[in-house]
Formats: sequence, C-alpha cells, structure tokens
Amino acid sequence: MMNLIRLFLFAQSLFTVFLSGGLFFRNRSLKSTAIAGFTLLYAIELLYFLYGTGAMVNIYPQLYRRIYFSIGFLYGPF
Repeated sequence: MMNLIRLFLFAQSLFTVFLSGGLFFRNRSLKSTAIAGFTLLYAIELLYFLYGTGAMVNIYPQLYRRIYFSIGFLYGPF
C-alpha cells in the first residue's frame, strides 16, 4: 500500500513539473512566472519528501545531509 502511495506522489510531482513548464512558457507575465515558480518548488518538495522517506537515504546518507536544509532556502529567496 505504501508503494502505491509513493508511486502516486511521484506521478503527481512529474505532472506538476510539466504543469509549471506549461504555465511558464504560455505567456511571460509576472503572474504566470510566479505561479510556475511556486508550482515547480512544490514539485521539488514532493521529490525531496519521496527521497527522504525512501531507502535511498540509507544508501546515500551524504546526499540527505546536503539537501536537508535546502527546502527552506528554496522558498526564502523566491
């Protein structure tokens, strides 16, 4: 059951990346660019959650330590 939920979250993050790309390239207004940026950050956060809760953390722990505080820094400057 958990694998099904993780698969759904992965599909949602990929869909969100494509959605943000479509919003960004549709028209170059500030509104579309801002919504596309926040949508892309949400997709990155979903992928980060999947990485942090999976078995990859046990295999590559140095990546988890390097990326641990980056989500806060992503939203800060944006």
